[in-house]
Amino acid sequence: MSGRRRSAVGRLKRRGKGFGAALLAGALLLVGSVGAVWWFAPSPIDAVAWQPPQRPAITGPLTQNGLLLTADLVGQFQGPVGIAFDERGRLYTGTADGKIYRVNFGVQNQKSIEVFAETGGRALGLAFDAPGNLLVADERRGLLSVDKQGRITVLASEVAGVPLLNANSLAVARDGTVYFSTSTTRPLESDLLLEWLEAKPTGRLVAYDPKTKTTRLLLDKLYYARGVALTPAQDAVLVAESARYRVARYWLKGPDAGKRDNWIENLPGFPAGLATEPEKIYLTVVEPRNDNVDRAQPNPAIKNLLAKLPASWVRGNEKGYGLVLVLDSQGTIRTSLQDPTGRLNRLTSVAENGSFLYLGSTAENGIGRYRLPSVTK
Repeated sequence: MSGRRRSAVGRLKRRGKGFGAALLAGALLLVGSVGAVWWFAPSPIDAVAWQPPQRPAITGPLTQNGLLLTADLVGQFQGPVGIAFDERGRLYTGTADGKIYRVNFGVQNQKSIEVFAETGGRALGLAFDAPGNLLVADERRGLLSVDKQGRITVLASEVAGVPLLNANSLAVARDGTVYFSTSTTRPLESDLLLEWLEAKPTGRLVAYDPKTKTTRLLLDKLYYARGVALTPAQDAVLVAESARYRVARYWLKGPDAGKRDNWIENLPGFPAGLATEPEKIYLTVVEPRNDNVDRAQPNPAIKNLLAKLPASWVRGNEKGYGLVLVLDSQGTIRTSLQDPTGRLNRLTSVAENGSFLYLGSTAENGIGRYRLPSVTK
């Protein structure tokens, strides 16, 4: 190779090295700029310190099993969160597009699916009252009643002067009183993760009296209130506090009437849906606890930074997990139904009908249907 050519090749190599160094410097500058923006950007939360209890051992009734692996999916729905059955055994569920669907199980399990109503919001909690009206806890509109023709009436849109946004779940007592939760005062459709990280209680338990058509606040300062159910004796109301891994109990009768205590604490995940049967109470767990976030809970500064990241980054690679707990009236876990694969996960509601257990979810495109084993009957 001639001297002139070697000199040209040398210049190209030096330029290549210079270009590579400039590219690396530019990349580092970009990463640094993004990091600075993330660091100095305002956090969507103002966290406080909290020390979670140690996660319970996965033993006894929590021992891993695959019972929910035999479940199938009913219908094709977008995020069927709530479930209710009418006196004819027809299934109702609300979806993310504001529709309420009705599923009629015909002969030989042939199903017909139709739109029953459209709320203009999002129907999360569903239950029927004695006259046969479908009561709805609507995320955007509050407490609604839908008659048999699909006509909608707003029963309550505020309580104590505060709008009933983020209405989540409900239960109807034998005397007609409707008990329902509002999960948070955060903006609509905010992620549970933010409530979990902030560790401030803004959920409520509310009662609606159909005789007087009045609404009253029973409990406030709940940590992301979700599922609501009456105890088998209807002497208390249960309400799931997802962001505290527990279920609160509000006494309606007896010496503790008007007071609250904790029915069950230190659950293995975020409790969501509740359903009462004569001899048992079902409780769904929407997702398992995250040990990394639990470790961050005592440090508000770290939590404020985590809240600025995408929720999937904070949760990490933890896969979904299907979990339903079966408890007695005292809040003791008797058994559990699990899907460790996460095929059926993010379970938000539960309802027993006939020989099946039906499960709502924010993640599935249908309602889980599980044939009950004798152990839960």
